[in-house]
This record gives sequence, structure tokens and C-alpha cells, in this order.
Amino acid sequence: YIEDLHDAKGNKIDRAPNPMELLTIKVPQPVQSGDMVRALKEGLINLYKEDGTSVTVRA
Repeated sequence: YIEDLHDAKGNKIDRAPNPMELLTIKVPQPVQSGDMVRALKEGLINLYKEDGTSVTVRA
């Protein structure tokens, strides 16, 4: 469950309907470039590249 979701402009949003939209979330631990963030259920996976960019793919 994600509580703090923001769009690329920094606006707080409650859902992410666009699959390639750049989003920011707060996570409970530090993350580095190259880390992968996954949903706990079926859905989308964000793959983070070493340069800090991310790609969202369907699970």
C-alpha cells in the first residue's frame, strides 16, 4: 500500500492510470540507482536503471 504518491510535477495523486508516467513515492528504506521496486500483487513493476531513470512494465 503506497501512501505518498506524487506525479512528475510534485502534485500529490491517489492513483497512477498512465503506465509510462514518472512518479515518486516514499519508501521505508534507502534505495539506490539500479534497485528494483515491485508491487506485492499482480500489476506493474518499476525497473530503475543505473542512471536514475525508470521503466514501468506489466507483471
